[in-house]
Amino acid sequence: MPLAPVQQTKQLLQEAQEWGMWTWASETNKDRVRSGIESATEALEREVEKTKRSWGKALQKAYAGAEADLKIKRSVWRLRDAEEEMNRATAQSKATFAEAERQLDAGQARQGVAEALRAIELHETVLELARRLAS
Repeated sequence: MPLAPVQQTKQLLQEAQEWGMWTWASETNKDRVRSGIESATEALEREVEKTKRSWGKALQKAYAGAEADLKIKRSVWRLRDAEEEMNRATAQSKATFAEAERQLDAGQARQGVAEALRAIELHETVLELARRLAS
């Protein structure tokens, strides 16, 4: 089931990819984008944490680094790899947005939007992997 803040943010970011410099220069629009990204990220993170709390003790221990069955370890490694990729993508999008704002560069802001969309999609992947581990 899609999370409403995530879907709303993805829609806003798709619109923002078409914005020109004057639209990007508006503090209201910058705040909408920032707020949307934060809301989507928080909603996804809450769901990931809720899902992880639903895991059995053995899976929680395996995620924490304890010895586990090879199949479980591989699944946990896939999840951890996805989390690392998501964190890198999130950091990259933040850096791109900061640089775009510093230079007042609409093209770079659009690049930041594309990177933020990718980070949100990676976060959705992390949630899906966590849910698969729960089942």
